[in-house]
Amino acid sequence: MNADAPGRRTHRILVPLVCLAAGCLSSNRFDTARTLAPGDISHAVSVNFYPARNGNDATLSFLPLPAYGVRVGVADGFDVGARLLLAGHVHLDLKYAPVRTKYFDLAIVPGGFAQLYPSRDSRNDDTVLYGGQVLAMANINLREVSLVPSIGPGVVYAPSLSDASAFVRAGLGLALRLSSVTLQPEISTVYDPARETTVDVTVGMAVVFWDRPTF
Repeated sequence: MNADAPGRRTHRILVPLVCLAAGCLSSNRFDTARTLAPGDISHAVSVNFYPARNGNDATLSFLPLPAYGVRVGVADGFDVGARLLLAGHVHLDLKYAPVRTKYFDLAIVPGGFAQLYPSRDSRNDDTVLYGGQVLAMANINLREVSLVPSIGPGVVYAPSLSDASAFVRAGLGLALRLSSVTLQPEISTVYDPARETTVDVTVGMAVVFWDRPTF
């Protein structure tokens, strides 16, 4: 088959697309399945550590990238959020929580993001990625601690490449509620179904303050 046949060319585009977007796709959410009360506002400052290699160097290092997030309660069982990562990443989402009990919560979180990758070559255009995903997020509540698993599919699209690629993101967080703040360590990963492999794993920590969900 010709190397430039559509199937081959598409495969070469889609695989780098998922890898390029891996950091923003696996970015930790630092959230729980419980929503804010209407009118409440929470803030989160966090740092994510992304795995990275320098060129062909086989040594793996973790690049720290800070982020800021805000959530606003809209109605009972419904809030909205936004996150800004230092690396030119903006994420918006809606959270609807149809299940809320003393020991278990469940929420559906659709969202979208945009990520800018400046070109290192002035002859080439910058790459802008757009994407969306739907997460199922749960809480397992034990006294002042909640275990927060999440999983969901998504898609990423680069207009300059005129193509899109699917992914699956999964995460596991811990929300430790203190008197005035909530500490939230989290680990997440992105799976590439086209290559049937895990693209990367991201770890991070957040401090959530101001208004917080009641438990």
